[in-house]
Amino acid sequence: MLISILIDNYNYGKFLSECIESVLDQTYQNFEIIIVDDGSSDNSKEIIEKYANKDKRIKPIFKKNGGQASAFNEGFKHCNGEIICFLDSDDKFLPNKLKKIKEIYEKGYEYIVNDYKLIGNTAYKGPYYPYGGYNMFLVYYLTFFAGSTTSNISISKKLANQIFPIPYEKFFKIRADDVIVFISNLMTEMFFIDKELSEYRIHGDNLFACNNSDTLKDKFYRDYILLNIKKFYLNIN
Repeated sequence: MLISILIDNYNYGKFLSECIESVLDQTYQNFEIIIVDDGSSDNSKEIIEKYANKDKRIKPIFKKNGGQASAFNEGFKHCNGEIICFLDSDDKFLPNKLKKIKEIYEKGYEYIVNDYKLIGNTAYKGPYYPYGGYNMFLVYYLTFFAGSTTSNISISKKLANQIFPIPYEKFFKIRADDVIVFISNLMTEMFFIDKELSEYRIHGDNLFACNNSDTLKDKFYRDYILLNIKKFYLNIN
């Protein structure tokens, strides 16, 4: 079974090697890595090309900067696996991540979220939802996303085909994983793996956890669209 790892990157060259190596070191080796560089101005391109030249399972994609949703949409076009695991380029997978995801997928689950380990500034407390099943209450009544951060989300290609392309790219330059989580919760049952399989790095420059650049208007529109985006999917699916 082929697993696609979709890595989105923007100016995280200083973390990129660790990120890629964490996938290459997996105990389960039947995977492809799709790395979408979203117009980085640092040394990311050189690092990605170096790894792509060494391992043909790595597919580099270089595009103009458009934000996370834009990067996800472009990367999804190149995913061939039965399962898609998302990974931010400043995070890492722990060695048994893909093996465990495959085992759960084979039980019939199409939306899987795993627990994670914080690295870096561990004073930060990220979202944590130790449950599984259908999460309709959270989807409809919470404004914060009902799931986890990008690097802990895995979905089947079948489910991804119902979600992608992510609409309203300009409103999801960050937090595009919110759309994946929100719609996945509407469409299928979640399996929560109560085991740390990813490392979520807090380094003071995270585009989500440490982002203060959004205007109040930007945040309002993004959250408003997220809460109403089910109408978009119900109209087209």
